[in-house]
Amino acid sequence: MLISEIILESAGITFIETPFFQKTSKKWLRQALIQKKFVQFMDFKESHPFSAFGGKDYTFAGKSPLGNFNVKHAGLTGNVSVIYKIIGNVIKLYAIGSHDDFGIGNPANIKRQQQIASKIKNQ
Repeated sequence: MLISEIILESAGITFIETPFFQKTSKKWLRQALIQKKFVQFMDFKESHPFSAFGGKDYTFAGKSPLGNFNVKHAGLTGNVSVIYKIIGNVIKLYAIGSHDDFGIGNPANIKRQQQIASKIKNQ
């Protein structure tokens, strides 16, 4: 773990940005609403790391390509989510994006999910 990867350490919880998160956040965190919701997500997880952030915070289904990595996604808005994983007292941030970005829109794009899963695997 590089010191530059740590973006917040407080109350025993450390948030780590992966390179893929840094890339995807450049697009999404420019938007004021997304940025506000992401800060709310981090504030909430800082004090309640194992609790759901709103009604859309859960692990991907095991049968999906993203389900193989036991990662979660939390809805920031109706269409934008953050993908993350809790490892002890660390919350590793993998990506932020839309349902279409992740291949979980309607209809689902399994090929896109496989691409995202491959990027997560290599982080």
